[in-house]
Amino acid sequence: MALPHVGQFFLVLACVIAAAGVFGLIAKRLGQPTVLGEILAGIVLGPLLSGGVLAQLLTADVRSALTVVGNVGLALFMCTIGVELASAVERRHLRGTAAVAVGAAVLPLLLGCLLAFYLMSRHRELGGPGFVIFMGVAMSVTALPVLARILADRSLTRSDAGVTAMGAAAVNDLVAWALLAVAASMVGTAQWRLLLAPLYLMALFLAVVPLLPRVAARLGNGRAGAAVWWGIVVVGLWASCAAADWLGLHMVFGAFVWGVVVYRGRPQGAPFSAVGSPGQRVGRLCLPVYFFMAGIGVDLRGLGLDSLGEFALILLTAVAGKGVGTYAAARLGGASAGQARLLATLMNVRGLTELVMLAAGHQLGLLDGRLYTLMVLMALVTTFMTGPVLAVLVPRSDPGEESPGGVTVPQRHSSGVP
Repeated sequence: MALPHVGQFFLVLACVIAAAGVFGLIAKRLGQPTVLGEILAGIVLGPLLSGGVLAQLLTADVRSALTVVGNVGLALFMCTIGVELASAVERRHLRGTAAVAVGAAVLPLLLGCLLAFYLMSRHRELGGPGFVIFMGVAMSVTALPVLARILADRSLTRSDAGVTAMGAAAVNDLVAWALLAVAASMVGTAQWRLLLAPLYLMALFLAVVPLLPRVAARLGNGRAGAAVWWGIVVVGLWASCAAADWLGLHMVFGAFVWGVVVYRGRPQGAPFSAVGSPGQRVGRLCLPVYFFMAGIGVDLRGLGLDSLGEFALILLTAVAGKGVGTYAAARLGGASAGQARLLATLMNVRGLTELVMLAAGHQLGLLDGRLYTLMVLMALVTTFMTGPVLAVLVPRSDPGEESPGGVTVPQRHSSGVP
């Protein structure tokens, strides 16, 4: 980036962080996830910075720099997601969540694939098995981080429904990221590199995972050792992202797999976190930039009446697939009608995970601009509607009281999730 553009970059960065903070705070006050506000900040500021006098600030160089900053935040975030999913799968009793996980994934996956065939007739430039798989994955995602926050806010973390939903969401997302890698490989320009992907995974899980505890043991448990450990994790993260991108799997898959590797190879009993507080602070700072750039790609001005019908079909497929699939599976698994309705509502949360996948699909050419806009709107609506629906199913009551939906809200302990 040329020197005269440095000032423009920092000015735009300040505007982006400030707008994301303001919109995120508004979303939080409305009882919604902060990410909704961050995406809306990009949608609102996008037209202002893309046209008129302000467009002079958002030059190509500034866009490129913001993209780099956003990708750094995304990589740190996806590494954390890998750790959380690996942890959730390991500590959950998956036998009780298997039925819900299958129901919440299979039906929306199939409906999404069927929807893809219809959309191919309306988006001539899109098509192929990669697009079909991607649409199925996009319909089957549940955002584990947003789900965890919603459960904590509603004091449902320790409830049967909360434990089941978290376990099922972890399994769903692990499968979704694997299928996203498959879809990405189908549109790559050098598909022969995909043949090296098994070697990449074998090197991580057979060589790096056993090596990490030995390295941690040599570092010790002090501050200096923790700092070196954090450096090793971050260097490995960048290397894994670069390897995944070169293989044609997209860098988000590399970051996600590295998070799983770090969790599997974590030193037992050592006070080391996955990325560490410095990485978490950097991620919190940079991730809103990523969502701002994703929001800029949402062009509401290009939508017409025909797009509204398309959006209604996408939204219906997303909600019905998750809702019916989860409800039916829960009932077959022995859950009450109230528990099944609650699970169906919780599994419809898409939030962060869906938005990251949609942005990756857009970058890979699996979505055009209009369909990307419609899919982002679907992700925002399905996430936004979760709070009001939960307010009906599980009204805020005294701890231990049973709600009309048949869900017992457990009492929050002081050591629980805040």
